[in-house]
Amino acid sequence: MTKWILGFAAAAAMIAPARADDAAKKIIEKAITAHGGLENLKKYKASTSSMSGEMSIAGMNITFNGTTATEFPGKMKVTVEASFMGQKLSVLQVVNGDKVKQKASLGAMDITPGGDDAKEELKLLTTLQGMSIIYPLLDEKKFSLKAKPDSEVEGKKASVVEVTILDSSRTVTLSFDKESGLLVKSQRKGRGAGADGAMKDVDEESFVSDYKKVNGVMSPQKLVVHQDGTKFMTCTMSDIENLESLPKSTFSTDD
Repeated sequence: MTKWILGFAAAAAMIAPARADDAAKKIIEKAITAHGGLENLKKYKASTSSMSGEMSIAGMNITFNGTTATEFPGKMKVTVEASFMGQKLSVLQVVNGDKVKQKASLGAMDITPGGDDAKEELKLLTTLQGMSIIYPLLDEKKFSLKAKPDSEVEGKKASVVEVTILDSSRTVTLSFDKESGLLVKSQRKGRGAGADGAMKDVDEESFVSDYKKVNGVMSPQKLVVHQDGTKFMTCTMSDIENLESLPKSTFSTDD
């Protein structure tokens, strides 16, 4: 039961900075403008939302509700509640820099995942969240960018940039709508539960859509996640707020 929880949400090395190629940089600069402009994106570095949706767990589809809170850099909080096999499922995940807090229960049973792998995956998710506000991608000390051939996402042309996260050498492929410049898809190697429940490497594709402007920043209201080509989760965001900051207590990792 503990192995799929990371789906809610998947030694540092000194590496010389790498320059973004010109084509990739132009795509990112267009995306910055499309998402609200550099001034707005830097001003509104925090966000909150409610969410609801459906996900597949152990071959069964369940509906869930929850909340999200994020603040750049490196802060994230996710709460999820659902009913699974007739019992209440509750999940809490908090990341604040290098500090991680996780709690999960099914009925009266604690099913919190343990181990460094679970914590590292959550910290990676905060990096991915930071990438979604676009402008941090131009930090050559943290990311290397390379333009890839155009592709199609949901039947529309997309510009593609391969992003290497320099402190981990992980790669994420980002696709931006060719016309609007908005982010429409991200793809990476992640961790997910196989048919037997055991964790395995998966090809994870996340599609974002239904953008809404909030405080001048374009924010997606729909997220669909596929793992190895199979739909894993559909999520709708509501009550979206883009804020300059959130109270420090929001991301407390104390018990």
